[in-house]
Amino acid sequence: MLHLKEAKLILVNIYRTPGSKTIKFKAALELKDIDWPKVMECGKIDHMFEKFLNTLIRKCWEHIPNRKIPGTQKRSHIPVPQDRKNLMRKRARLRNKLAVTCDKNRHCTLAARIEGVEKNIQSHKAERQKEEEKAITTIKENIRYFFQ
Repeated sequence: MLHLKEAKLILVNIYRTPGSKTIKFKAALELKDIDWPKVMECGKIDHMFEKFLNTLIRKCWEHIPNRKIPGTQKRSHIPVPQDRKNLMRKRARLRNKLAVTCDKNRHCTLAARIEGVEKNIQSHKAERQKEEEKAITTIKENIRYFFQ
């Protein structure tokens, strides 16, 4: 028989999610609400242990999420092109410099450079939109373009 402190430690370890500091108290309460004397009414130790394990496994299946297999998930978004990533990174760096700068001349030059980078980002967006519109019109004319 486990002592009360050991039982509390086991409960904390069982219901803690990996990489998390929170405990799933609903799962703990469900195990507490099980009528254990009724589950363990069979006299043989082997049968009682088997029922105990089956009950725990059933509760684990209810609360533990299925493992996500890497590579089977589809990407729901289109990856950002490298040149746009570079522009966004450059804009972020310039904004950080702008936030720290006290000199007015430097402030104006950084603001102008940020505007230039933002225009480049917008031109990339417009270019993507034009490519998409072109693809739609081409697909309407020639369905084979879709499969290329």
